Amino acid sequence: MRPLAALLRLAGMLAFDTRCLPEILAEHLAVSDPVVPSEVVTVLRDAYWYLDQDGSTPSYLHLDAVCPHPAIHAALASVVEDADDLGHLLRESARRLPQDEAALLRGLPARLSDHGLRPDREHGMDSYDVPLARFSLAQTEIRRLLMGEKLYDGEPELALRKLYQNAMDACRYREMRGRYLRDLGREPAQWAGRIRIEVGEDSRGRYVECVDNGVGMTLDQLKNTFTRAGRRFDQSHSFRREQAAWLRHDSSLRLYPNSRFGIGVFSYFMLADEMTIVTRPVGPDGGPAKKALRVEIPVSGSLFRVREEDEEGGAALPEGGTRVRLHLRRAGALPGGSAVSVLRSLILISEFRLEVCDQDGAEETWLPGCLKSGESPGSFSTRFAFEAVPGTLWWVSGDGAIVCDGIAADKRTFGYVLNLSGAYAGELSVNRKKLERYDTLWAREQFRRGAQVLSDAVGLELQWLWSMESREPSVARILWQALRDQGVLASDPLGRQVNLDEVGWFRLDSSLDDRRNRRHGEEVSEVVRPWRLAVLGPEYHTRHEAVPLSLSGHPVPQPGWSDIAAKVEGDWRTAVLVAHEQDTSVAEVLRATRSLRIAHPQLAGPAVVGHGDLDWKPEFTDWYVMKGLLGSKPDPLDGLAMTGWGRPQPPKRRAANEIYYRHPPGDLSGIARREVARATRALAWAYLCCVLGVILVVGALVVAWVTTSDSGMQPVVVRTNTDVLCGGLIVADQHHVEISSDTDGKVSLPWTAVVSVKPGRTCDGAP
Repeated sequence: MRPLAALLRLAGMLAFDTRCLPEILAEHLAVSDPVVPSEVVTVLRDAYWYLDQDGSTPSYLHLDAVCPHPAIHAALASVVEDADDLGHLLRESARRLPQDEAALLRGLPARLSDHGLRPDREHGMDSYDVPLARFSLAQTEIRRLLMGEKLYDGEPELALRKLYQNAMDACRYREMRGRYLRDLGREPAQWAGRIRIEVGEDSRGRYVECVDNGVGMTLDQLKNTFTRAGRRFDQSHSFRREQAAWLRHDSSLRLYPNSRFGIGVFSYFMLADEMTIVTRPVGPDGGPAKKALRVEIPVSGSLFRVREEDEEGGAALPEGGTRVRLHLRRAGALPGGSAVSVLRSLILISEFRLEVCDQDGAEETWLPGCLKSGESPGSFSTRFAFEAVPGTLWWVSGDGAIVCDGIAADKRTFGYVLNLSGAYAGELSVNRKKLERYDTLWAREQFRRGAQVLSDAVGLELQWLWSMESREPSVARILWQALRDQGVLASDPLGRQVNLDEVGWFRLDSSLDDRRNRRHGEEVSEVVRPWRLAVLGPEYHTRHEAVPLSLSGHPVPQPGWSDIAAKVEGDWRTAVLVAHEQDTSVAEVLRATRSLRIAHPQLAGPAVVGHGDLDWKPEFTDWYVMKGLLGSKPDPLDGLAMTGWGRPQPPKRRAANEIYYRHPPGDLSGIARREVARATRALAWAYLCCVLGVILVVGALVVAWVTTSDSGMQPVVVRTNTDVLCGGLIVADQHHVEISSDTDGKVSLPWTAVVSVKPGRTCDGAP
């Protein structure tokens, strides 16, 4: 920063621009004890700086301001502190500037202070106490929590994951910086990201070390980011300025760091009590610094010093980067003493070349952007891996996973590995073990993009397709839309190549050759058996089994039809359930049942009576109502005497209202009753209220007629706001009461003027 620009920056801070005040003011707007914006403006208008200088002593600049609210006091104090730091930095830099430039900074005060900052007084008392009362954290206890094993579920090996994540972010940062420089035509030195993690031993004992050739750390980043809980490098002003320049040049040059909370570095101390860091920062021009920095942290809560690395034995990290060495606190701190086995189960895809080496010489290498698989214990294992979307989606032979930046979380899948990264990296729990949410619409789009790879793949198997339909039905439906009518070939269990457009995708085919071990709910396989045997060919059946002579008119099944065939059973309730489970419309389920009807009458869907819109997708409420209508099924073990360890077990306790009953499939009254129950109850209450109203009105008329039948008029006493009238009641309706007064004749009074009307023949005693 040039001297004139620095002076203008300092002047801007001393001017107290309301748009640049600290966020503590915004935090105290619209709360129980709020900051009033007009008061802020008034305080800034009346505040002033006064110079304190006595002879030859250095000058001091003090702020004088009266604050009605503690948040205003805290905001101004923060600005003064930042201005004082900037002033100190300028005075130090003036010593290294040419004489004419240093002259611009000669008049800077020695210090800036808030000694004149004070609370306003109300009724002879200060508006608030100084020093300010703040909500704060107990540093020691919080540090123990962050560095202890509770936050990470007692798994100190997860510190290895954090070592890798920090190294990956450093390499990403340098890679993005290199892309920007190349776009500007300023070709940086040839570079490829590389990370190495190894277990070794030195004079202090065993250690785990991570070395990367990423961007390194400056002195400011070491002090204010790496060693501060809750701070991430992407929150620093220097990074934000640099990324803003990238984005102005190219909107795709956005860095998405893996670090989310800024506390993971404290997990290092689950493994170690001592840590040594050597780092050589790489500047915005792509060149490494002349000197490397070294930090020794002997215990987790200690102060530390940063000094230049002694490079007499050779340059440390000559191309830039960081080396972090953790000295293990005990022999068994690392499970099995093996970093290879830990990272083998955690990292499925590495963005950069990763090498991991144990003390016994065992070594593993991850190539950039490749899915890592193997047969070693803990490894991800698969017979095949088709990269469907580069760096994002792989089709695999068995169990898969959804990973974040290549690192495994808790989501297990079948048939694919999906890598969430960049803007779609998903949200993880604090301990980074649980994937809490991700963009499912984006994931579906990746499945559609990757489906074409399967159509060209060699070795696609029907058994894999059946398992996909069973365990990932939504993915199977997406794949079918892409693969149908493409002439895709797949191997059946006999090793033959069959055309999917002819045999379809039907999970129940997997049970055709195993009558004895059918899974529960798949008894329907006997119903579809003749049809499916004819489709799959004579190799699947004996000459004693009857099959259709012609497949003309038979459908080509698709994912989801197996569940429709097994569950619908001609019942509207199960049709709605299946439609909700498959995220499709009721009409689509009925179309499938009509297609399956040719195979066997038992597969026919429910009858459609009358007119109605069936092209709708059931929601959760519909699913819940249908489940209630179907009721529960009796437990086949009820009534059996159970024993355990030679002792009789008490029978299962049944709820008092537990019944086993369901309406027959053809009885739609249950569905209709559920659908209109709420409206029916409302109409019943309305009808009841109307009947009661009519009874009350008729009763009142009858009473009035009876009481007046002998004299023609019922004697009453009417009390108004100002008088009491006696006479015979002529009429009383919803607007007024009319009487024949003994003294005033015929009188009509609105109800608003009447206090009470009581039967009576005399006004004796009335006031």
